[in-house]
Amino acid sequence: MENFQDVIELNREEEIEHLSFPISREKLITDTGIKTNRDVIVTAKDNVQIGIVKHDHKIVPYANSLKWLNDEFQSTGVDYKLRESVVMKNCDFYQEYIFDQKIDTPDDSDMAPMVLVKGSYIKAPLCVDFGTFRFTCANGMVVGRTVEQVKIKANVGPDFLQSSILDDIRYSMDRFAKVTKLYSHLGETNMDLYLTTFLTHEAIAAYVKRLVLEMLKNQGSIEILVEKIKKEDLLHNPNAIYNTLNDVSAWTLYNILTQVVTHKARNVNGRTSLYNQISTMFNI
Repeated sequence: MENFQDVIELNREEEIEHLSFPISREKLITDTGIKTNRDVIVTAKDNVQIGIVKHDHKIVPYANSLKWLNDEFQSTGVDYKLRESVVMKNCDFYQEYIFDQKIDTPDDSDMAPMVLVKGSYIKAPLCVDFGTFRFTCANGMVVGRTVEQVKIKANVGPDFLQSSILDDIRYSMDRFAKVTKLYSHLGETNMDLYLTTFLTHEAIAAYVKRLVLEMLKNQGSIEILVEKIKKEDLLHNPNAIYNTLNDVSAWTLYNILTQVVTHKARNVNGRTSLYNQISTMFNI
């Protein structure tokens, strides 16, 4: 994949239709027959429980939310493509959109803004996060420290469909100029401190850390000093695990992390959680 034109686009109307599964709500009654002030939200077709909400919780169909959001995207005047659309186990949805706007990078690789959208019938109806997408390896990453999330608060009901977040989206797109400067700084900075911070991060799974070290080893940047990389050593003594063979930029490490997270995270929730952790780690 070389540029925006190479991105395989999902059909937006078909994906909205896929997310238009009917739901219903029933009053929550305890095993002893006591009525509560809660409702149970279930899928109408197979009666799978989605979650529990208050009686006054307002639900907006996914189709309505996404049609509204796509109208907002189209109003920016920037071409965009829907790259990914997933219904998660709890019946929340996740989507990724790529926008045709160039982001300059230290190695001149083609990169564009990525917009991550989450929706829920139980929590906030829409959360819009911003990130970057590197075409060469089809890697994504959130830039939540630089470009703030746009969020529709829970229980506002359909009122937000009469409002607009166009100014928020345009402001967010303008913030990518700062992302470019931060990426340039990574290109001029050694990776060592970032790598140590990453390896000792308690919330990041050991398998992710091992994959990153293996990629650094394969490209000749480090040598592994131990036969088995133990979780305890990753957390408390990472310098005993590897030896740096040459100067590697923080930008190179950042892209290795994005590749591992994008393609090796075990599910969407795991991927987005790692996106946010790495965004914080690099302060981008």
